[in-house]
Amino acid sequence: MIETEMNKLKKLVLSKVGDKSEEVVAFVRHQQDLELRRRIEEKEKLEKIIEDNNARIAAQTEQMKEVVEKEARARKSELERKQQEEIEKKKIADAKRLAEIERRVAEEEALEKAKKPVRSKPVSFSLFG
Repeated sequence: MIETEMNKLKKLVLSKVGDKSEEVVAFVRHQQDLELRRRIEEKEKLEKIIEDNNARIAAQTEQMKEVVEKEARARKSELERKQQEEIEKKKIADAKRLAEIERRVAEEEALEKAKKPVRSKPVSFSLFG
């Protein structure tokens, strides 16, 4: 593409000058070199911009990864804490139920003992004594 534009420029210059001297050819080549350098510099600038953007994106990705990992750890810790609280609540409820059962058993045993007649020791009579 550059060559076709430069060839057009070369033809234009030659048609205006009407001379195919070395001076004209050198001028056209110089213009081609300048254009090529300009495009190379433009390409390098764009490559630098792309490289900078990629580095920035990589850094942002790493930061987001760290944030997500931190949030995941926090959620896991919170879940573990809630699970531990539930376990403690269940332990307390189980202990209360066990105490209630033990209390009822003790009451029932006391009632059973109260229902049984108390035997007194047999009275012995002695005629000689």
